[in-house]
Amino acid sequence: MEENNRLYDQFDTKKIEDFSADNLDSFRDQIFIEESNEKIMNDLIRLGTIANQLSFSGPISRSLQVIQTTITEKDVAGRQIIYTPGSGEVWRAIAFSATWSLNANPTFLVQVGSGSGVSDYVTCIECTVNATAQTTQPEPLLNEITNTGSREGGYNPDVHFDKDNPLSVWYGGGTSITANPVVTSLILRVR
Repeated sequence: MEENNRLYDQFDTKKIEDFSADNLDSFRDQIFIEESNEKIMNDLIRLGTIANQLSFSGPISRSLQVIQTTITEKDVAGRQIIYTPGSGEVWRAIAFSATWSLNANPTFLVQVGSGSGVSDYVTCIECTVNATAQTTQPEPLLNEITNTGSREGGYNPDVHFDKDNPLSVWYGGGTSITANPVVTSLILRVR
């Protein structure tokens, strides 16, 4: 019981709107699943729900992040991790854009997975851009662009990822790099 009081003391001066998912995680990580902790576990669920930092069905408030990833090599060897969530977290990628300067039209591949084999990854988005450079304004990586510049297909699929299967990106095409491609990702925690 004294242990539970010390845990509550960590947050007793925090306003509910200042309580974050990270606060909830650090609090949760100190609790063992056992009968003597049943009350504090229920309190954690209530607190997370009231602070809108625990979601049973949707995004967690104030978790939106914009992450830039620079790709220094082409093809799979240049795959870069965009984001690896913490243990127990699930994130959703909402949008991607890129800037680059190459001598050929690049293809960007956004993947989820880990490991060294081809079957260890799932390609969620593949975007071939018919332009040799886009350095002044980021190009959205939604789906393929035709020779006329029109978009084919629909929209970004839901891309969810976790600690064991992080979000990554790489590019193919273009051999002479004057500016490394930079992919900007918009991600949001959902659990």
